[in-house]
Amino acid sequence: AYEAAGASIQAAVNQAVRESEENGISKRGKEATPWLLRRVTELTGGKSLESNVALIENTAKIGGQIAVELSRLSEKSEDRSQVYRGVDLKVSSTSQPTIEDTNRPITQNASEQPKPKLVVIGASAIDITAQAQASSQSATHSTSSGSVTVTLGGVARNMAEAAHRSSGSRHETLLVSPVGDDAFATLLHQDMKAMGMRGDGLLHPTKLSGSNAVSRRTPVCNLVLDGEGSLVGGVADFEAMGTLNVNEVLSHIDPQNTRLVAIDGNVSPDLLTGIIDHNNRNGILTWFEPTSLLKCGNIFAAVRKEFEASPFPLPSSPIAYASPNTLELTRMYEMARNEELMSSSRWWKTIDAFGLDSSYQTQLARLAQLPVHHKSDGSETLSFLVQDGIAQMAVNLLPFFQHLVVKCGHRGVFLAFHAQSADSGSWQTDIAQRRQIAVTTRTGQLLVIKHFPPITISATEIVSTTGAGDSLVGTLLSNIHMSNGQTFKSPEMAERAMKHAQIAAVASLRSSKSVSTEILPMMSLE
Repeated sequence: AYEAAGASIQAAVNQAVRESEENGISKRGKEATPWLLRRVTELTGGKSLESNVALIENTAKIGGQIAVELSRLSEKSEDRSQVYRGVDLKVSSTSQPTIEDTNRPITQNASEQPKPKLVVIGASAIDITAQAQASSQSATHSTSSGSVTVTLGGVARNMAEAAHRSSGSRHETLLVSPVGDDAFATLLHQDMKAMGMRGDGLLHPTKLSGSNAVSRRTPVCNLVLDGEGSLVGGVADFEAMGTLNVNEVLSHIDPQNTRLVAIDGNVSPDLLTGIIDHNNRNGILTWFEPTSLLKCGNIFAAVRKEFEASPFPLPSSPIAYASPNTLELTRMYEMARNEELMSSSRWWKTIDAFGLDSSYQTQLARLAQLPVHHKSDGSETLSFLVQDGIAQMAVNLLPFFQHLVVKCGHRGVFLAFHAQSADSGSWQTDIAQRRQIAVTTRTGQLLVIKHFPPITISATEIVSTTGAGDSLVGTLLSNIHMSNGQTFKSPEMAERAMKHAQIAAVASLRSSKSVSTEILPMMSLE
Protein backbone atom coordinates (compact mmCIF):
# COMPACT_ATOMS: atom_id res chain seq x y z
CA ALA A 1 0.00 0.00 0.00
CA TYR A 2 2.82 2.38 0.86
CA GLU A 3 4.69 1.52 -2.34
CA ALA A 4 1.57 2.36 -4.38
CA ALA A 5 1.33 5.75 -2.70
CA GLY A 6 4.93 6.53 -3.62
CA ALA A 7 4.18 8.00 -7.04
CA SER A 8 1.56 10.42 -5.77
CA ILE A 9 3.79 11.46 -2.87
CA GLN A 10 6.71 12.06 -5.24
CA ALA A 11 4.46 14.25 -7.43
CA ALA A 12 3.50 16.24 -4.34
CA VAL A 13 7.17 16.64 -3.45
CA ASN A 14 7.96 17.94 -6.93
CA GLN A 15 5.09 20.44 -6.73
CA ALA A 16 6.13 21.63 -3.28
CA VAL A 17 9.70 22.17 -4.47
CA ARG A 18 8.48 24.24 -7.44
CA GLU A 19 6.28 26.33 -5.18
CA SER A 20 9.16 26.94 -2.75
CA GLU A 21 11.26 28.25 -5.60
CA GLU A 22 8.44 30.47 -6.81
CA ASN A 23 7.63 31.99 -3.40
CA GLY A 24 11.25 32.31 -2.28
CA ILE A 25 11.04 29.80 0.61
CA SER A 26 13.88 27.76 -0.94
CA LYS A 27 16.26 30.65 -0.25
CA ARG A 28 15.45 30.90 3.48
CA GLY A 29 17.85 28.24 4.67
CA LYS A 30 16.63 26.20 7.64
CA GLU A 31 13.01 27.41 7.13
CA ALA A 32 12.78 25.52 3.84
CA THR A 33 12.64 21.94 5.15
CA PRO A 34 9.77 22.43 7.66
CA TRP A 35 7.77 24.34 5.00
CA LEU A 36 8.30 21.58 2.43
CA LEU A 37 7.23 18.87 4.89
CA ARG A 38 4.05 20.74 5.82
CA ARG A 39 3.22 21.46 2.15
CA VAL A 40 3.73 17.83 1.08
CA THR A 41 1.48 16.70 3.94
CA GLU A 42 -1.19 19.14 2.78
CA LEU A 43 -0.95 18.07 -0.87
CA THR A 44 -1.18 14.35 -0.01
CA GLY A 45 -3.94 14.72 2.55
CA GLY A 46 -1.66 13.32 5.29
CA LYS A 47 -0.61 10.23 3.35
CA SER A 48 3.03 11.30 3.27
CA LEU A 49 3.15 11.45 7.08
CA GLU A 50 1.59 8.00 7.34
CA SER A 51 4.09 6.67 4.83
CA ASN A 52 7.03 8.22 6.70
CA VAL A 53 5.88 6.68 10.00
CA ALA A 54 5.65 3.29 8.30
CA LEU A 55 9.16 3.78 6.91
CA ILE A 56 10.53 4.60 10.36
CA GLU A 57 8.87 1.55 11.91
CA ASN A 58 10.14 -0.71 9.15
CA THR A 59 13.63 0.76 9.47
CA ALA A 60 13.55 0.06 13.21
CA LYS A 61 12.39 -3.49 12.53
CA ILE A 62 15.10 -4.17 9.95
CA GLY A 63 17.68 -2.49 12.17
CA GLY A 64 16.61 -4.71 15.04
CA GLN A 65 16.97 -7.83 12.90
CA ILE A 66 20.45 -6.73 11.86
CA ALA A 67 21.38 -6.00 15.48
CA VAL A 68 20.18 -9.45 16.54
CA GLU A 69 22.25 -11.18 13.88
CA LEU A 70 25.32 -9.11 14.77
CA SER A 71 24.76 -9.97 18.43
CA ARG A 72 24.69 -13.66 17.58
CA LEU A 73 27.91 -13.39 15.62
CA SER A 74 29.66 -11.37 18.34
CA GLU A 75 28.61 -13.80 21.08
CA LYS A 76 30.11 -16.66 19.07
CA SER A 77 33.37 -14.89 18.28
CA GLU A 78 34.23 -12.95 21.44
CA ASP A 79 36.89 -14.35 23.74
CA ARG A 80 35.00 -14.71 27.03
CA SER A 81 38.17 -14.84 29.10
CA GLN A 82 39.25 -11.28 28.30
CA VAL A 83 36.75 -9.53 30.54
CA TYR A 84 38.18 -11.11 33.67
CA ARG A 85 41.69 -9.68 33.40
CA GLY A 86 42.86 -8.46 36.76
CA VAL A 87 40.34 -10.57 38.69
CA ASP A 88 41.69 -13.19 41.08
CA LEU A 89 39.56 -16.08 39.82
CA LYS A 90 40.66 -18.86 37.50
CA VAL A 91 38.84 -18.59 34.20
CA SER A 92 39.44 -21.05 31.41
CA SER A 93 39.49 -19.64 27.91
CA THR A 94 37.44 -22.65 26.88
CA SER A 95 34.79 -22.18 29.56
CA GLN A 96 31.32 -21.87 28.10
CA PRO A 97 27.95 -21.25 29.70
CA THR A 98 25.70 -24.22 30.13
CA ILE A 99 22.89 -22.32 28.44
CA GLU A 100 21.49 -24.31 25.57
CA ASP A 101 22.07 -23.18 21.98
CA THR A 102 20.76 -19.62 22.04
CA ASN A 103 20.27 -19.57 18.28
CA ARG A 104 17.56 -22.22 18.50
CA PRO A 105 14.10 -20.60 18.45
CA ILE A 106 12.21 -20.81 21.73
CA THR A 107 8.47 -20.89 22.07
CA GLN A 108 6.82 -17.76 23.46
CA ASN A 109 3.67 -19.62 24.50
CA ALA A 110 3.41 -19.44 28.30
CA SER A 111 1.42 -22.69 28.47
CA GLU A 112 4.34 -24.56 26.92
CA GLN A 113 6.97 -23.07 29.23
CA PRO A 114 8.07 -24.45 32.62
CA LYS A 115 6.91 -22.39 35.60
CA PRO A 116 9.56 -19.75 36.40
CA LYS A 117 11.53 -19.82 39.65
CA LEU A 118 12.61 -16.19 39.35
CA VAL A 119 10.19 -13.48 38.13
CA VAL A 120 11.48 -9.96 37.39
CA ILE A 121 8.80 -7.25 37.10
CA GLY A 122 9.25 -3.74 35.75
CA ALA A 123 10.44 -1.75 32.77
CA SER A 124 11.83 -2.90 29.45
CA ALA A 125 12.85 -0.02 27.22
CA ILE A 126 14.40 0.90 23.93
CA ASP A 127 17.22 3.39 24.52
CA ILE A 128 17.83 5.71 21.55
CA THR A 129 20.83 8.01 21.88
CA ALA A 130 21.64 10.72 19.38
CA GLN A 131 25.02 12.44 19.62
CA ALA A 132 26.15 15.31 17.42
CA GLN A 133 29.60 15.30 15.90
CA ALA A 134 32.08 17.32 17.91
CA SER A 135 32.65 19.63 14.94
CA SER A 136 29.01 20.14 14.01
CA GLN A 137 27.28 23.47 14.61
CA SER A 138 23.97 22.84 16.38
CA ALA A 139 21.09 25.21 15.84
CA THR A 140 17.52 25.45 17.08
CA HIS A 141 14.89 23.89 14.77
CA SER A 142 17.57 22.21 12.73
CA THR A 143 19.41 18.89 12.47
CA SER A 144 23.09 18.19 13.07
CA SER A 145 25.42 15.54 11.74
CA GLY A 146 26.18 12.80 14.25
CA SER A 147 25.39 9.25 15.25
CA VAL A 148 22.28 7.50 16.52
CA THR A 149 22.44 4.24 18.49
CA VAL A 150 19.63 1.93 19.54
CA THR A 151 20.11 -0.44 22.50
CA LEU A 152 17.91 -2.42 24.85
CA GLY A 153 17.48 -1.12 28.38
CA GLY A 154 15.09 -0.82 31.28
CA VAL A 155 16.04 -1.76 34.84
CA ALA A 156 13.93 -4.93 35.03
CA ARG A 157 15.02 -6.08 31.59
CA ASN A 158 18.68 -5.53 32.48
CA MET A 159 18.34 -7.47 35.74
CA ALA A 160 16.50 -10.31 34.00
CA GLU A 161 19.17 -10.60 31.30
CA ALA A 162 21.97 -10.66 33.89
CA ALA A 163 20.10 -13.30 35.92
CA HIS A 164 19.51 -15.33 32.77
CA ARG A 165 23.14 -15.22 31.67
CA SER A 166 24.48 -16.01 35.14
CA SER A 167 22.08 -18.88 35.87
CA GLY A 168 22.98 -21.18 33.00
CA SER A 169 19.30 -21.98 32.35
CA ARG A 170 16.98 -20.61 29.69
CA HIS A 171 13.69 -21.32 31.47
CA GLU A 172 14.06 -20.30 35.14
CA THR A 173 13.98 -16.50 34.74
CA LEU A 174 10.87 -14.71 33.47
CA LEU A 175 10.71 -10.99 32.69
CA VAL A 176 7.23 -9.50 33.18
CA SER A 177 7.06 -6.12 31.46
CA PRO A 178 4.50 -4.05 29.50
CA VAL A 179 5.05 -3.48 25.77
CA GLY A 180 3.01 -2.12 22.89
CA ASP A 181 1.99 -3.68 19.61
CA ASP A 182 4.74 -1.81 17.77
CA ALA A 183 8.11 -2.23 16.08
CA PHE A 184 9.95 -1.61 19.36
CA ALA A 185 8.20 -4.59 20.96
CA THR A 186 9.24 -6.69 17.95
CA LEU A 187 12.84 -5.64 18.53
CA LEU A 188 12.62 -6.67 22.20
CA HIS A 189 11.17 -10.06 21.30
CA GLN A 190 13.79 -10.72 18.63
CA ASP A 191 16.75 -9.79 20.80
CA MET A 192 15.50 -11.75 23.82
CA LYS A 193 14.86 -14.76 21.61
CA ALA A 194 18.38 -14.52 20.18
CA MET A 195 19.95 -14.66 23.64
CA GLY A 196 17.69 -17.53 24.75
CA MET A 197 15.48 -15.54 27.12
CA ARG A 198 11.79 -16.24 27.62
CA GLY A 199 9.43 -13.74 26.05
CA ASP A 200 6.09 -14.99 27.36
CA GLY A 201 6.13 -12.33 30.11
CA LEU A 202 6.09 -9.37 27.69
CA LEU A 203 2.58 -8.01 28.18
CA HIS A 204 0.91 -6.77 24.99
CA PRO A 205 -2.28 -4.68 25.13
CA THR A 206 -3.97 -7.05 22.65
CA LYS A 207 -3.97 -9.73 25.36
CA LEU A 208 -6.39 -7.63 27.42
CA SER A 209 -10.08 -7.26 26.73
CA GLY A 210 -13.22 -5.69 28.15
CA SER A 211 -12.69 -3.42 31.15
CA ASN A 212 -8.99 -4.39 31.23
CA ALA A 213 -8.32 -3.14 27.68
CA VAL A 214 -5.63 -0.45 27.55
CA SER A 215 -3.62 1.56 25.05
CA ARG A 216 0.05 0.80 25.54
CA ARG A 217 3.33 1.81 23.88
CA THR A 218 6.66 0.08 24.40
CA PRO A 219 8.73 2.30 26.76
CA VAL A 220 11.36 4.39 24.98
CA CYS A 221 14.07 6.67 26.30
CA ASN A 222 15.40 9.11 23.69
CA LEU A 223 18.46 11.17 24.67
CA VAL A 224 20.23 13.90 22.69
CA LEU A 225 23.90 14.57 23.46
CA ASP A 226 26.17 17.33 22.24
CA GLY A 227 29.53 16.75 20.61
CA GLU A 228 31.21 16.41 24.01
CA GLY A 229 28.75 13.77 25.18
CA SER A 230 26.86 16.06 27.58
CA LEU A 231 23.11 15.74 27.78
CA VAL A 232 21.22 18.36 25.77
CA GLY A 233 17.75 16.98 26.39
CA GLY A 234 15.54 14.00 25.81
CA VAL A 235 12.16 12.36 26.16
CA ALA A 236 11.30 9.27 28.24
CA ASP A 237 8.01 7.55 27.46
CA PHE A 238 7.25 5.14 30.30
CA GLU A 239 3.48 5.60 30.40
CA ALA A 240 3.05 1.86 29.79
CA MET A 241 4.18 1.21 33.37
CA GLY A 242 1.04 2.93 34.65
CA THR A 243 -1.22 0.62 32.63
CA LEU A 244 -0.23 -2.60 34.43
CA ASN A 245 -2.91 -4.19 36.61
CA VAL A 246 -2.28 -6.58 39.47
CA ASN A 247 -4.13 -9.57 38.01
CA GLU A 248 -2.21 -9.26 34.75
CA VAL A 249 1.08 -9.47 36.68
CA LEU A 250 0.12 -12.07 39.30
CA SER A 251 -0.91 -14.52 36.59
CA HIS A 252 2.81 -14.97 35.89
CA ILE A 253 3.79 -15.71 39.52
CA ASP A 254 3.28 -19.37 40.39
CA PRO A 255 2.97 -19.94 44.18
CA GLN A 256 4.11 -23.55 43.81
CA ASN A 257 7.29 -22.86 41.84
CA THR A 258 8.31 -19.20 42.02
CA ARG A 259 10.91 -18.67 44.76
CA LEU A 260 11.83 -15.03 44.25
CA VAL A 261 10.16 -11.98 42.69
CA ALA A 262 12.23 -8.89 41.88
CA ILE A 263 10.45 -5.57 41.26
CA ASP A 264 11.97 -2.34 40.00
CA GLY A 265 10.95 1.12 41.20
CA ASN A 266 9.13 1.92 37.94
CA VAL A 267 6.19 -0.14 39.24
CA SER A 268 3.43 1.97 40.83
CA PRO A 269 2.92 1.95 44.63
CA ASP A 270 -0.51 0.30 44.28
CA LEU A 271 0.83 -2.50 42.10
CA LEU A 272 3.83 -2.96 44.39
CA THR A 273 1.47 -3.32 47.34
CA GLY A 274 -0.63 -5.95 45.55
CA ILE A 275 2.39 -8.00 44.48
CA ILE A 276 4.07 -7.92 47.89
CA ASP A 277 0.84 -8.84 49.67
CA HIS A 278 0.48 -11.83 47.33
CA ASN A 279 4.11 -12.86 47.82
CA ASN A 280 3.99 -12.69 51.61
CA ARG A 281 0.78 -14.72 51.75
CA ASN A 282 2.39 -17.40 49.57
CA GLY A 283 5.85 -17.47 51.14
CA ILE A 284 7.59 -15.97 48.09
CA LEU A 285 10.60 -13.73 48.69
CA THR A 286 10.54 -10.17 47.28
CA TRP A 287 13.51 -8.10 46.08
CA PHE A 288 13.01 -4.34 45.55
CA GLU A 289 15.37 -2.41 43.26
CA PRO A 290 14.80 1.32 44.01
CA THR A 291 15.81 2.47 40.49
CA SER A 292 16.14 6.22 41.24
CA LEU A 293 15.78 8.90 43.89
CA LEU A 294 12.33 9.79 42.56
CA LYS A 295 11.04 6.21 42.60
CA CYS A 296 12.75 4.65 45.61
CA GLY A 297 9.89 5.70 47.90
CA ASN A 298 7.27 3.76 45.93
CA ILE A 299 7.86 0.78 48.21
CA PHE A 300 6.65 2.38 51.44
CA ALA A 301 2.92 2.10 50.72
CA ALA A 302 3.41 -1.68 50.72
CA VAL A 303 5.54 -1.52 53.88
CA ARG A 304 2.90 0.55 55.69
CA LYS A 305 0.16 -1.91 54.78
CA GLU A 306 2.22 -4.85 56.06
CA PHE A 307 3.03 -3.02 59.31
CA GLU A 308 -0.64 -2.15 59.86
CA ALA A 309 -1.68 -5.76 59.20
CA SER A 310 0.95 -7.12 61.64
CA PRO A 311 1.82 -4.44 64.23
CA PHE A 312 3.92 -6.81 66.34
CA PRO A 313 7.55 -7.72 65.55
CA LEU A 314 8.00 -10.75 63.31
CA PRO A 315 11.11 -12.85 62.59
CA SER A 316 11.14 -11.53 59.03
CA SER A 317 10.70 -8.08 57.49
CA PRO A 318 7.97 -7.36 54.89
CA ILE A 319 10.54 -7.08 52.08
CA ALA A 320 13.23 -9.75 51.90
CA TYR A 321 15.80 -7.75 49.88
CA ALA A 322 16.44 -4.22 48.66
CA SER A 323 19.40 -2.87 46.69
CA PRO A 324 19.73 0.94 46.94
CA ASN A 325 22.84 2.90 46.17
CA THR A 326 24.08 5.22 48.92
CA LEU A 327 21.97 8.18 47.72
CA GLU A 328 18.83 6.05 47.47
CA LEU A 329 19.53 4.59 50.92
CA THR A 330 19.64 8.11 52.37
CA ARG A 331 16.43 9.09 50.60
CA MET A 332 14.63 5.92 51.74
CA TYR A 333 15.73 6.52 55.34
CA GLU A 334 14.44 10.11 55.21
CA MET A 335 11.11 9.05 53.71
CA ALA A 336 10.56 6.28 56.26
CA ARG A 337 11.27 8.73 59.06
CA ASN A 338 9.17 11.56 57.60
CA GLU A 339 6.22 9.24 56.98
CA GLU A 340 6.46 8.17 60.64
CA LEU A 341 7.10 4.51 59.82
CA MET A 342 9.92 4.77 62.35
CA SER A 343 7.42 5.82 64.99
CA SER A 344 5.43 2.61 64.83
CA SER A 345 5.42 0.12 67.69
CA ARG A 346 6.66 -2.67 65.44
CA TRP A 347 9.68 -0.63 64.31
CA TRP A 348 10.65 0.34 67.87
CA LYS A 349 10.32 -3.19 69.19
CA THR A 350 12.37 -4.63 66.33
CA ILE A 351 15.17 -2.09 66.79
CA ASP A 352 15.13 -2.66 70.56
CA ALA A 353 15.40 -6.42 70.01
CA PHE A 354 18.63 -5.89 68.04
CA GLY A 355 20.25 -4.85 71.33
CA LEU A 356 23.10 -2.88 69.73
CA ASP A 357 25.23 -1.70 72.66
CA SER A 358 28.62 -0.02 73.07
CA SER A 359 30.40 -3.22 71.99
CA TYR A 360 28.76 -2.96 68.57
CA GLN A 361 29.72 0.72 68.30
CA THR A 362 33.35 -0.17 69.11
CA GLN A 363 33.42 -2.87 66.43
CA LEU A 364 31.87 -0.47 63.90
CA ALA A 365 34.53 2.15 64.67
CA ARG A 366 37.24 -0.45 64.04
CA LEU A 367 35.62 -1.56 60.78
CA ALA A 368 35.53 2.07 59.62
CA GLN A 369 39.32 2.27 59.93
CA LEU A 370 39.94 -0.48 57.37
CA PRO A 371 40.96 0.47 53.82
CA VAL A 372 38.37 0.28 51.04
CA HIS A 373 40.57 -2.19 49.18
CA HIS A 374 42.20 -5.29 50.65
CA LYS A 375 45.53 -4.01 49.40
CA SER A 376 45.64 -0.26 49.99
CA ASP A 377 47.88 2.45 51.39
CA GLY A 378 45.00 3.42 53.66
CA SER A 379 44.36 6.75 51.95
CA GLU A 380 40.69 5.80 51.51
CA THR A 381 39.02 3.95 54.34
CA LEU A 382 35.57 2.71 55.28
CA SER A 383 35.04 5.78 57.42
CA PHE A 384 32.14 6.77 55.13
CA LEU A 385 30.11 3.97 56.76
CA VAL A 386 30.10 6.03 59.97
CA GLN A 387 30.63 9.61 58.79
CA ASP A 388 27.94 9.44 56.10
CA GLY A 389 25.66 7.39 58.35
CA ILE A 390 25.48 4.45 55.90
CA ALA A 391 25.66 1.76 58.59
CA GLN A 392 23.24 3.55 60.92
CA MET A 393 20.65 4.20 58.20
CA ALA A 394 20.88 0.61 56.96
CA VAL A 395 20.30 -0.83 60.42
CA ASN A 396 17.34 1.51 60.96
CA LEU A 397 15.78 0.25 57.71
CA LEU A 398 16.17 -3.45 58.58
CA PRO A 399 12.71 -3.68 60.21
CA PHE A 400 11.36 -3.00 56.69
CA PHE A 401 13.95 -4.90 54.63
CA GLN A 402 15.45 -8.20 55.79
CA HIS A 403 18.59 -7.70 53.67
CA LEU A 404 20.03 -4.45 52.33
CA VAL A 405 22.62 -4.69 49.55
CA VAL A 406 23.98 -1.14 49.30
CA LYS A 407 25.85 -0.27 46.11
CA CYS A 408 28.71 2.05 47.06
CA GLY A 409 30.26 2.59 43.62
CA HIS A 410 34.06 2.55 43.64
CA ARG A 411 33.93 1.78 47.38
CA GLY A 412 32.44 -1.68 46.87
CA VAL A 413 29.25 -3.13 48.33
CA PHE A 414 27.86 -2.90 51.88
CA LEU A 415 25.58 -5.63 53.23
CA ALA A 416 23.30 -5.45 56.29
CA PHE A 417 20.80 -8.14 57.31
CA HIS A 418 19.16 -9.96 60.19
CA ALA A 419 18.08 -13.60 60.02
CA GLN A 420 17.54 -16.75 62.04
CA SER A 421 18.87 -19.13 59.40
CA ALA A 422 22.37 -17.66 59.24
CA ASP A 423 25.31 -19.70 60.58
CA SER A 424 26.19 -17.59 63.61
CA GLY A 425 29.39 -19.52 64.32
CA SER A 426 31.01 -18.75 60.97
CA TRP A 427 29.78 -15.14 60.89
CA GLN A 428 31.26 -14.40 64.31
CA THR A 429 34.81 -15.55 63.47
CA ASP A 430 37.63 -13.70 61.66
CA ILE A 431 35.65 -10.49 61.96
CA ALA A 432 38.47 -8.05 61.11
CA GLN A 433 39.81 -10.03 58.16
CA ARG A 434 36.35 -10.60 56.72
CA ARG A 435 35.29 -6.95 57.20
CA GLN A 436 32.15 -7.82 59.11
CA ILE A 437 30.32 -7.45 62.41
CA ALA A 438 27.93 -10.12 63.67
CA VAL A 439 25.69 -9.61 66.70
CA THR A 440 23.31 -12.10 68.30
CA THR A 441 20.08 -10.21 69.00
CA ARG A 442 17.87 -10.55 72.07
CA THR A 443 15.49 -12.76 70.07
CA GLY A 444 18.26 -15.14 69.00
CA GLN A 445 18.61 -13.78 65.48
CA LEU A 446 21.90 -12.77 63.93
CA LEU A 447 22.45 -9.19 62.77
CA VAL A 448 25.31 -8.82 60.30
CA ILE A 449 26.94 -5.90 58.55
CA LYS A 450 29.70 -6.61 56.04
CA HIS A 451 31.78 -4.79 53.45
CA PHE A 452 32.86 -6.30 50.13
CA PRO A 453 35.87 -4.54 48.53
CA PRO A 454 35.48 -3.43 44.92
CA ILE A 455 37.16 -5.04 41.93
CA THR A 456 39.65 -2.51 40.59
CA ILE A 457 39.04 -1.17 37.09
CA SER A 458 40.74 1.81 35.46
CA ALA A 459 38.75 4.74 34.11
CA THR A 460 40.05 4.07 30.60
CA GLU A 461 38.42 0.62 30.64
CA ILE A 462 34.93 1.95 31.41
CA VAL A 463 32.74 2.09 28.32
CA SER A 464 29.34 2.57 29.95
CA THR A 465 27.97 2.74 33.50
CA THR A 466 24.34 2.25 32.44
CA GLY A 467 23.77 -1.35 33.47
CA ALA A 468 26.56 -2.16 35.95
CA GLY A 469 24.35 -1.98 39.04
CA ASP A 470 21.57 -3.91 37.31
CA SER A 471 24.08 -6.59 36.33
CA LEU A 472 25.24 -6.92 39.93
CA VAL A 473 21.68 -7.25 41.21
CA GLY A 474 20.60 -9.64 38.45
CA THR A 475 23.52 -11.96 39.18
CA LEU A 476 22.68 -11.96 42.91
CA LEU A 477 19.04 -12.73 42.07
CA SER A 478 20.18 -15.77 40.11
CA ASN A 479 22.36 -16.98 43.00
CA ILE A 480 19.62 -16.50 45.59
CA HIS A 481 16.93 -18.42 43.75
CA MET A 482 19.34 -21.23 42.83
CA SER A 483 20.53 -21.53 46.44
CA ASN A 484 16.95 -21.52 47.80
CA GLY A 485 17.61 -18.27 49.62
CA GLN A 486 20.78 -19.49 51.36
CA THR A 487 23.20 -17.03 49.73
CA PHE A 488 23.94 -15.17 52.97
CA LYS A 489 23.87 -18.15 55.31
CA SER A 490 27.65 -18.03 55.78
CA PRO A 491 30.37 -15.48 54.96
CA GLU A 492 31.95 -17.94 52.52
CA MET A 493 28.72 -18.27 50.53
CA ALA A 494 28.13 -14.51 50.64
CA GLU A 495 31.65 -13.71 49.44
CA ARG A 496 31.43 -16.24 46.63
CA ALA A 497 28.09 -14.87 45.41
CA MET A 498 29.18 -11.22 45.70
CA LYS A 499 32.42 -11.87 43.82
CA HIS A 500 30.39 -13.39 40.98
CA ALA A 501 28.05 -10.36 41.00
CA GLN A 502 30.91 -7.86 41.06
CA ILE A 503 32.59 -9.60 38.12
CA ALA A 504 29.32 -9.27 36.20
CA ALA A 505 29.13 -5.56 37.05
CA VAL A 506 32.72 -4.99 35.87
CA ALA A 507 31.97 -6.87 32.66
CA SER A 508 29.09 -4.50 31.94
CA LEU A 509 31.26 -1.47 32.74
CA ARG A 510 33.56 -2.65 29.96
CA SER A 511 30.70 -3.24 27.52
CA SER A 512 28.83 -0.92 25.17
CA LYS A 513 25.67 -2.84 26.04
CA SER A 514 23.72 -2.33 29.26
CA VAL A 515 24.41 -5.96 30.19
CA SER A 516 27.59 -7.59 28.99
CA THR A 517 27.39 -10.72 26.84
CA GLU A 518 30.44 -11.91 28.82
CA ILE A 519 28.48 -12.64 32.02
CA LEU A 520 28.88 -16.34 32.80
CA PRO A 521 27.28 -18.81 35.21
CA MET A 522 29.25 -19.20 38.43
CA MET A 523 30.08 -22.81 37.59
CA SER A 524 32.01 -21.62 34.53
CA LEU A 525 34.29 -19.46 36.70
CA GLU A 526 35.55 -22.29 38.89
